[in-house]
Amino acid sequence: MDQKSAILERLEKLLSSQFSEVIFRLEQLYPRIGKKIPTPVAPITQQASAIIEILKEKEDGLEQLVSIIDKVAPRSRKAD
Repeated sequence: MDQKSAILERLEKLLSSQFSEVIFRLEQLYPRIGKKIPTPVAPITQQASAIIEILKEKEDGLEQLVSIIDKVAPRSRKAD
């Protein structure tokens, strides 16, 4: 699975409140990004795809997004 697909999958699995928190944090880093994301009534898949497309054009954009997702919804670690 490529990075874009993996990020999209993680975004789609977020709760609505977590997804909103990701957008809020992105807007703190990139103030104009909110205007480029489809309206909140758009499906999360459409919003998530737009976020990824916007951020892949920015230096370290996808890495910033992954960092934000990790803070908002940390992955559970499996016991060894």
